[in-house]
Amino acid sequence: MGGNKCKYQIIIVGVGNYIMGDDGVGIHLIKELESKKIPPDVSLIDAGTAPINYLKEISLSKEVIAIDAIYGGKSPGTIYRLCLDDLKKSTNPDLHGFSLFDVIKMGQSMTGYPHKITIYGIEPERITLGTKLSKSVQKAVMKVKKIIEEKLSPHI
Repeated sequence: MGGNKCKYQIIIVGVGNYIMGDDGVGIHLIKELESKKIPPDVSLIDAGTAPINYLKEISLSKEVIAIDAIYGGKSPGTIYRLCLDDLKKSTNPDLHGFSLFDVIKMGQSMTGYPHKITIYGIEPERITLGTKLSKSVQKAVMKVKKIIEEKLSPHI
């Protein structure tokens, strides 16, 4: 990767399988944000089910904000806000190969970045074939979108 030069202040990573209903929540949120004015030091990434493909971008970013479906045992549409320490405690296997946690740790070992990690997990209602989100998850997407827009507002 060469040097520890940071390319992005913030990257926003959507993780999930777009054609499996609520599992595609991260991708849906990225698509929502793509319609907004995004500052040049912020990058939107549709990582799909392979966050490992974005190791370079993650390892050159000061901050990562990720969105994914997370089973936490609460009602559908519940929003979980996790940091890297929360992920270290997790024993849930990742269904997408290398987990986002694995990719972040690899990036940190290579470049020292990212310094800050926030994951917004949304409790899915249904993981079935199709590209539509359930109503409860769609409402949660809009709430997380607003949170992220507020975070980005000083950068615009």
